[in-house]
Amino acid sequence: MIKKVLFAACLASVFSINAQVTVTFPNGGETLPSGIPAFITWDDSQTSAPTSDIYLSLNGGANWTLVSAGESNLGIGFSLYSWSVPSTTSTSALIKVDDGVGADQSDAVFTIGGGLPNSVQSINGVASVKAFFANNELNISNIEKASFNNLKVYDVTGNLVFKSDAYSNAYSVNDFKSGIYLIQIADKNNNIVTKKIVK
Repeated sequence: MIKKVLFAACLASVFSINAQVTVTFPNGGETLPSGIPAFITWDDSQTSAPTSDIYLSLNGGANWTLVSAGESNLGIGFSLYSWSVPSTTSTSALIKVDDGVGADQSDAVFTIGGGLPNSVQSINGVASVKAFFANNELNISNIEKASFNNLKVYDVTGNLVFKSDAYSNAYSVNDFKSGIYLIQIADKNNNIVTKKIVK
């Protein structure tokens, strides 16, 4: 019996040492609407592996589905993957990141449920739509006023931090902290284009 306990303790110790990446979002307790843009983030400061694979479980870790393979470990203390939350529901979802040496998963389950009213699609001429930060303003160009419906801004955790139904070339965002944001621009036909930008 003592040998079994010691063996289990050794296995736990080895797994802890090998877990050189650490999931930071979603890490448990969050509720993410289906279809929302979000970032999966992980701490990569302890790994020398160049890439990691990302997995999703909808049943508390009983089964895992590959989300994306070969995502870069940026080597700057954190890495991220731009993710569209799947159109499903679960109250026991987990994310796992595996760098090939060890793996880490969400500390607790999170919820996937609800959804956005419109699916994420492409606006005609999507390549020409531009969004960028300058002088504490969010600038939008190359979409006609007659086609514009609304603009939404999500932070790195998938929270909606700004929304406007009024067309403008520049929106005041003085309270935005430095970081990465997802910008969604919808047209009158409820088509949506998503842009990732850095402030």
